[in-house]
Amino acid sequence: MKTQKSLFKTTLISYTMKTFKKNILPILLVLTALFIIGSSCTPGLSCEKDTFYADKDGDGFGDLDSPITTCGQPEFYVLDSTDCDDNNPNVNPDAIEIIGNGIDDNCNGIVDECNIDSDCGANEGCINGFCQELITYYADQDDDGFGDANNTTISGTTPPAGYVTNDTDCDDTNPQVHPGAEELCDGIDNDCDGVVDGVVIDCGASEVCVNGVCVEGYVYYQDNDGDGFGNSAVTTTGGDPNPPTGWSLWTGDCDDQNTEVNVLANEIMGNGIDDNCNGLIDAEDIRYIDVDGDGYGSQQEAAASGVFNNLDCDDNDQGIHPYNVDSIGDGVDNNCDGIDG
Repeated sequence: MKTQKSLFKTTLISYTMKTFKKNILPILLVLTALFIIGSSCTPGLSCEKDTFYADKDGDGFGDLDSPITTCGQPEFYVLDSTDCDDNNPNVNPDAIEIIGNGIDDNCNGIVDECNIDSDCGANEGCINGFCQELITYYADQDDDGFGDANNTTISGTTPPAGYVTNDTDCDDTNPQVHPGAEELCDGIDNDCDGVVDGVVIDCGASEVCVNGVCVEGYVYYQDNDGDGFGNSAVTTTGGDPNPPTGWSLWTGDCDDQNTEVNVLANEIMGNGIDDNCNGLIDAEDIRYIDVDGDGYGSQQEAAASGVFNNLDCDDNDQGIHPYNVDSIGDGVDNNCDGIDG
């Protein structure tokens, strides 16, 4: 009986092992292989690889130029590749930019950029991310290269659009008005020298500019004492043959503070004054030849008859003498003052 039981048991075990080897073992081997493939990269089996980048300075940011592609993350490698200096742990995209050290601390491609004005030094401002000297600029609305002193802005070393560094324009709405422009007879201070219609270029040789219009010109001599004769050293011009108060068309006064002294006065002996402005003090009046009979003598003294002055600069032309009106630009010194006009 015992022998039969032993035989049955042996037969059952043998059958069970055969069944396990034939049916179950292959399944277990397949499952084991699948598990190994899914869990790690065993030599000879494929895996999902990643690219890692060397992080030599240990700041958590890798060097784009030092990649490695492998299964699993090697030591001293990271997935990030944005470090711009992998030898300096203080340089990476999370670092704070330090102004003035010449380094792109935060790896944004800009060296020493600023964020606010306080990042910069004295008289500097943060302009477009850079510390720049602050400069005052002046609006140039008419685009003539000259700015308006009353319209300013402050910026860096590059002028803002529509602004220049000078403030000398006196009319920023007219491109024809600025320092150096040609002065015209138009009632405008074209060249910004503070004088309206100063020395104009568009009037004729014998004309002057009056109230923005070119008219026939006259020379006036300052007549402070009101004796009708002016000081040849102080002149102005105008367009009226009747001089304004305090001026005369006639020159030749040698003392414009004394009404008793002029070219038509009588010489008073003994007063120490050249009363008649003939260049002689307290001397008997000398007569001079008056060839053209205009009442003004030449430089040649007369033996007997003649006139008591030698002021004529052309004794052959009655239209030329010191008290004639001198037209500007006609090429003739009509009033003997040494200049045409």
